[in-house]
Amino acid sequence: MTFSDKIPRILVVEAVEADAEAVLCLLRGSGLHFEAKRVATRKNFVTEMANFSPDLILSNSSVPRFSAFDALRVLKDSARDTPFILYADPVGEEVAVECMKEGAFDCILKSSLARLPVSVQNALEAGEARRSREQAVRSLRESEEKFRSMVESTNEWIWEEDLAGRIIYSNPAVKSILGCTLDEIMGQFVHDLVLEDDSIFVTEMYRESIKERKGWSQMVRRFRHRNGSICYLESNAAPVFGPDGAIVGFRGSDRDITERKRTEAQLLHDAFHDSLTGLANRTLFMEHLQLCIAKGKSRRPRRFAVLYLDFDRFKIINDSLGHAEGDKLLKYIARRLEACTRPGDLVARFGGDEFVILLGDLSEQSEALLVAERIRNGLNDPFDIGQRTIFITTSIGVALSTAKHTSAEDMVRDADISMYAAKASGGAQYQIFDEAMHAQASRKLQLETEMRGAFENREFQLQYQPVVRLDSGELVGFEALIRWDHPTRGILPPSEFIPIAEENGLIFKLGQWTVQESCRQMREWQQLYPKAENLTVAVNLSSKEFRQPELAEKVAATLRSTGLPGKCLKLEITESHIMDHTGPALKMINRLRALGVEFSLDDFGTGYSSLSYLHRLPFSYLKIDRSFVSQMCESTENSEIVNTIIRLAQSLNMKVVAEGVET
Repeated sequence: MTFSDKIPRILVVEAVEADAEAVLCLLRGSGLHFEAKRVATRKNFVTEMANFSPDLILSNSSVPRFSAFDALRVLKDSARDTPFILYADPVGEEVAVECMKEGAFDCILKSSLARLPVSVQNALEAGEARRSREQAVRSLRESEEKFRSMVESTNEWIWEEDLAGRIIYSNPAVKSILGCTLDEIMGQFVHDLVLEDDSIFVTEMYRESIKERKGWSQMVRRFRHRNGSICYLESNAAPVFGPDGAIVGFRGSDRDITERKRTEAQLLHDAFHDSLTGLANRTLFMEHLQLCIAKGKSRRPRRFAVLYLDFDRFKIINDSLGHAEGDKLLKYIARRLEACTRPGDLVARFGGDEFVILLGDLSEQSEALLVAERIRNGLNDPFDIGQRTIFITTSIGVALSTAKHTSAEDMVRDADISMYAAKASGGAQYQIFDEAMHAQASRKLQLETEMRGAFENREFQLQYQPVVRLDSGELVGFEALIRWDHPTRGILPPSEFIPIAEENGLIFKLGQWTVQESCRQMREWQQLYPKAENLTVAVNLSSKEFRQPELAEKVAATLRSTGLPGKCLKLEITESHIMDHTGPALKMINRLRALGVEFSLDDFGTGYSSLSYLHRLPFSYLKIDRSFVSQMCESTENSEIVNTIIRLAQSLNMKVVAEGVET
């Protein structure tokens, strides 16, 4: 069979079963394979049309009460397009003519019945071909409907443009993407819809695509939404060719990537800006500064400067108010700095309370100092944080551009060095960088590096200064004085390395070693000389050492390991170390006194000299600073000060130690 692998079904309308079987035998004899059923009434015909669903109907023209014409009319009323073949006696020619008019496929007289198999074969093949066409049409219609549904329901803007760039088709997605209705978008030129800055680029892309006979991929175009916002659309398109092979337009789709672009912009902003204040961060600042340095090497160099700001006593504010209020203050500072600088200047936050400002295009370098002075004055006004009014000052380092600056790191370093010089000079001022500062900072860095190796090389040593009673000349103890036996610079006093140790954190290791070695040496002397059992050794503590929460535990462990009684150890602290932390200082002193350790107030008279904390804190000794003692013979005023301190100590049951009596 040429029409289908399916076995066809034939419905025979015949009153006489034998006649129907004769016709079917004729067909089988010709090699046709099929299924067949016979009906003789209208009712049976209608039933089998529904149940048997024949592929071909054979009808005798002389069926009583249900003629072939009747069967054909029922077939047409059922809207089925099943081939209908009439085989008729000569007396039924009139019926045959009517059937052919009604659309019968063929009419065969019984005298020509031999050609019935060929007619049936042709009818079945015609029916199969018609069904195939109908199925193809249905599939095409379904496919078109599916495609139309997809196009109209997609979130992407599907469009077609003619060669001039005029929109000739658009799906409904344009409403959600650009805010335009279909009526509004149809006939519009694309280059009129994109932003003006992108119009030239889009036009050039069209020309190039036409010339190269190709489309484009992932082209980003910016459109203005009807609400005024900017939309980023990623476009992909292919050319549309006419019958002659020439490009007649483009067909493509645009995807809305506005949110992605906003996210990328936010990530880019976050990468180059401080999250707390919104100012530029270190990365962005260094890029701008390096660009300024590069421009400074051009034929027409420009003057610029870097200001490095650090706020005085900010840590105290942060600790007292809490970090949340401290962050709020930093935001207020950022806004005030922006108000004090010029348009085009770059204000950045490097972290903590460190702000850096790049002043570009200076007509005179003195202009940088005017800005620094304006910032200093601008910060004099108080900040209102909640219910509190806060006053704050800043130390400013100024680095002016010079031909020697080749990198941003070097210039920021110079501004940082000059800032520390301003802070060391008392704060609330600005300092201009000079080479002497750099040399001093280099020496300091070198000393810090060498200090780390000094522990391994055992270069630190203690010298013991005797403490003697003036009335009897009796030795009562020693003060341990740390020295650094530097391999190239000789013996260095603590004033040259203790401040550095406090900055880099080595003070804790150095202090622990000093206490340990002093106690060990004192205990060794006591064991060698029985008369020394009541002698004491005094050790100075820095403010950072004294504020260690575990200080009492460390001292207790040292006393246990060396075997020195606690009463033989005396710790010395200066009054400036305890003024801002009187409460915690009292707790720490009491914990140490519980070990038997005594305390001495060092350098009394050079600081606050407050009777309030002197009365509250349990000091055993009051130490008069050598600046008063050494000039007693030169000034009666200093003698009176010393006498006053002695009487004060006696009234508080404290012993007095005088420095500077070596002569």
